[in-house]
Amino acid sequence: MTKELENNTFKSMSINEVFSNPFDSSTSIQMSLKKRGKYLNIIIDAEAFLNERKFSKCFEILKPLFKFYKEHEVLEIKKRIKYNFTFMKEKTPFQKKIKWKQISEMTSFDDLFMSKKIKKLRKEFISIYGFDFTKSSLHIRAAKTNKKQISNKDQHFLHLDEKKGLTTIIYLTHTNQENGAFRYVKDSEKLEYSNILKSFHEINHTFKKDKKILPEEINFDLDYYQCLDTEKRKILENNLEWIEGDPGTEVTFCGNKLLHGGGVPQAGSRSAIFISHYGLLFHRLKQLL
Repeated sequence: MTKELENNTFKSMSINEVFSNPFDSSTSIQMSLKKRGKYLNIIIDAEAFLNERKFSKCFEILKPLFKFYKEHEVLEIKKRIKYNFTFMKEKTPFQKKIKWKQISEMTSFDDLFMSKKIKKLRKEFISIYGFDFTKSSLHIRAAKTNKKQISNKDQHFLHLDEKKGLTTIIYLTHTNQENGAFRYVKDSEKLEYSNILKSFHEINHTFKKDKKILPEEINFDLDYYQCLDTEKRKILENNLEWIEGDPGTEVTFCGNKLLHGGGVPQAGSRSAIFISHYGLLFHRLKQLL
């Protein structure tokens, strides 16, 4: 197949068809191999044991890859593998509009309007991840134009969240592409991801690992867009969905399985409420089993 024909074929395919196998470099969103690496079969076998909940065998097989990490990093990789296996859940993002008056009249996050919303979102969280005693986190994020800090990498930061489940964003300002609207890759929550690869990528990001000394199979970090080759980047760009809207625009999504990012304002500023939830007991116990 010629390169031109291959590119046209990709354009006519859905993102699920393009990124259909996390372990095949040509169709993976989690790796870009110049040639089949010697560690690929190890990862595939380890993932098979992980899917059977045979964590000990999974970790035993991964030992050749653990040698590239310090002891405390290996412990964290194992924790992340268990976490991602348990809590990466598919959910289609949904958008709605809240009456601005309800938000503008709030004096604190304890107001009745927000209390009712949190209660509803907690029910949604439990329906996805299972029952637990739940804590919700609310905070406001703001960003404004700073052209000295804007880079191509900032503008194309598309990632999967670490250790996050259900997240809700409520715009407090009119928000569009120019001032840094939230965007995500359509249908990316339906892709088949490797929990093992994602865990290595998270640790590479957290501990700022030098990717030059890591095997190609695991040398990505959280910024999948920057790690992919040009053709795969174009596919992501062609499938971007932007959440633009007036104050009160709301979007809810599962960020640990949805490829997404918040834009860097190129003009103006934006602010939004971010709401997320955490299981306090049973979800933590699941990671120990």
